[in-house]
Amino acid sequence: MRIFYYYHAAMNIPSGSARHIIEVMEELQKRGHDISLFALDRGRYQFETLFKIVYMPSLNIKPRIIGYYLECVLVVLYMIYCGLKAKPDILYVRTPFYAFHPIFIAWLLRCHHIAEIMELQLEDLKWAGASRLRLALTRLCETLNYRFADRIIAITDEVRTMLSRVYRIPLNKIIHIEAGANPEKCRPIETRKARVEMGLPVDDLYVGFIGSFYLWSGIGDLISIAPTILREVPQSRFIIIGSGELDKEFRDKVDLLGVKDRFVFTGQITFDKIPLYINAFDIGVAPYILGGDISRKTSASSIKVFEYMSCAKPVVTTDIKGTGDIVRESECGIVVPLYQPDKLAAAIIR
Repeated sequence: MRIFYYYHAAMNIPSGSARHIIEVMEELQKRGHDISLFALDRGRYQFETLFKIVYMPSLNIKPRIIGYYLECVLVVLYMIYCGLKAKPDILYVRTPFYAFHPIFIAWLLRCHHIAEIMELQLEDLKWAGASRLRLALTRLCETLNYRFADRIIAITDEVRTMLSRVYRIPLNKIIHIEAGANPEKCRPIETRKARVEMGLPVDDLYVGFIGSFYLWSGIGDLISIAPTILREVPQSRFIIIGSGELDKEFRDKVDLLGVKDRFVFTGQITFDKIPLYINAFDIGVAPYILGGDISRKTSASSIKVFEYMSCAKPVVTTDIKGTGDIVRESECGIVVPLYQPDKLAAAIIR
């Protein structure tokens, strides 16, 4: 089959989403399908891929919302132009927010439309206190995208249930497929060797985190319990990999608590360095939290947890649906209750 994959974001940012997309598309290409990934030209993927990446024009126009919708129009025109020549069988979309142009692309190209859903954007915006207008627009776009898709892939069973409950999507239209890690890339290597290669002191004990810096990621809780962990295990160090909207706040908190010398903030790193850092860890953590009265994270299918497991590292995570279930069932680590940082600290020390 010929598959067009559409991703409305930059490919040069080594996020879990970008890793997931590259690895899924490469696996489909290996299985004999003809894959083309369409992405906005906001930054290009640095490594060779088994499939073709088509970069579409990106607009730097303010206000940003105007630029976004103009980009959506260009995406439709660009993909229709390519599709009329290539005639794809499937349009596979990591569903974009605030827009429903994939519906038109699939309809005009007469191809099947598959939408992959990590989480419901509407729930994110409620938690963030978005305006009624923004919530209404998001609900409209999500409703149209989900109802007109031929199939929906939900990354967690909880997302599948919420899609059915909130948007009245028939359950037989939604397929639950967990995210995962690539064992060819994330595989165990000798810990000391990884630390030497990454320039880390080899005799310390490392607690590691990979991901985005948001409130729900739980990094704030991890920083808060660092003094407790250091009192019990003075040789501990914390490696925090990634970035996000709370980057400065987390760094300031480390400084305020007087543990700056025990933390390493790497920022965004390239894909090839992720397995090296994980293999340098003693423990991988996923300390998710829930936010406010509306859950920002009701569930999580955490790529980082699968990557920790693939590198044979023990995992400490909070008891959130999806991730907590996986760690508990695979017996690869410790699951601690939500909102109990003392038990999170005890699990890490253990």
